[in-house]
Order: sequence, then C-alpha cells, then structure tokens
Amino acid sequence: MNRKRRTIIGILAMIIVLAVSAGCLFGCEKSDDDENERGRSKKQTQKTDEDEDDDDDEKSDKKPSKKSKKDDDEDEDDDDDEGDGYEAVVNKYMEAYQELDAEKVVDLMPKKYIKAVAKVVYDDAQETMVDYKQDEFDKIGDDAKENGYKWSEFTYEIDAVEDMDEDEIKDLIGEIDDEYDVELKIKEAKTVKVSMTIPLEGDEIDDDSESLTLVKIGNSWYVIIEEWNFVIEE
Repeated sequence: MNRKRRTIIGILAMIIVLAVSAGCLFGCEKSDDDENERGRSKKQTQKTDEDEDDDDDEKSDKKPSKKSKKDDDEDEDDDDDEGDGYEAVVNKYMEAYQELDAEKVVDLMPKKYIKAVAKVVYDDAQETMVDYKQDEFDKIGDDAKENGYKWSEFTYEIDAVEDMDEDEIKDLIGEIDDEYDVELKIKEAKTVKVSMTIPLEGDEIDDDSESLTLVKIGNSWYVIIEEWNFVIEE
C-alpha cells in the first residue's frame, strides 16, 4: 500500500515538474516573440520617420524661391562681371555718334533707365524711343551733308573728366526719378567733355564738342541721356 502511494506521489511530482517546465518554456518563447515584435515595430516607426524627413527634404529642394518682378528690375543692371571702364563707354558712344546709329547709343544706357524713359515718353515702346533718336541723328547727318561736313571722318579726344561728388550724384538720381519715375543705384558719376574735329570739303576743318554724363551701376559704366523730347520739326 505504502509502495503504491509512493509511486502515485512520484508520478504526480513528475507531472507537476513537466507542467512547470512547459509553462516556463511557453512563457519565454512568448516573451521573445513580444520582444521581437516590439523591435520590428520600432524599426518600422524609424523607417517611416526617415521617409517623411526625406520627403520633406525633397519638397524643400524642389520648392522654387520666389523672386518678384521688382527684384528682377532692381538687379537688372547690377551685374557681377567687371564691365567696360568709362573711357571704353565714351569711345563706343562716339563711334556710334560718328555712324549716326541710334540703336547703338541707346544700348549704352542702363536697362532700367531705357524701360523707364520708354514708359513715360513713348508709351512703353522702346523701338519708338530708338526711332526718335534716329530721327535726330538723321537730321544731323542731313545738315552735315548739306554744309559740306565729312561727318563719318571726324576725330575726337577726351578733353576733361569731372567726378561728381556725393551731393551731385544724389541730385542726379533725384532728377532722373522725378522725370522718369525710376531710381537708379548710381555708385559713381562723371561728366566727360569730348572735343571733335570735323573735316569739310576743300580741306577745311571745324570744331565741335560733346558733354556726356557717365554713371556707374553695379560694376559697369553707362551713358545717361537726360533729354528725350526728340520730336523733329520739319
């Protein structure tokens, strides 16, 4: 009887040990699975955050910078490249004057100034602005021919150069703004006096002169022609 009882007790003990072992094994595996699941979830969350950051970076890179037309106009003559010196601009002007080529003369002026003059005087038509200047040049050419001048053969030289001081530059900027509603960023300005020697028929010569206003905007020099009332009277 006692032996049978001990046997039963031993069997129960083995069953309990096995049950406890099985429970522990199941619990450990479940814990490992939970840990792995949490790890996978964390990696997915990190990947999602990284993808969102990448998308934001791409949108930021693709987003164009906004620049107004006013900014474009203000920067139009503010070039970074070193432009012609004032003497080179004087030479280009005098060569165009010798050829009586109005388009070349207008091209020597600041773009903002050309637009402003065309808007105020010629109803926004820059080609009309050139046409009126060409009318003036044609009249000069006709007069020269009528009086025996060999206009295309005149020679010239720079007689004097006067630098404008700060107050004079401010006055010039103000006059241009008042007349044509445009404010130029003038860094320097000069008045250049040019003497001309014009040959005539019969080996005679005549003298004339030009006074030019030169301004520096950005890194380049330009010619400023302030009077634009070029309606030629017949």
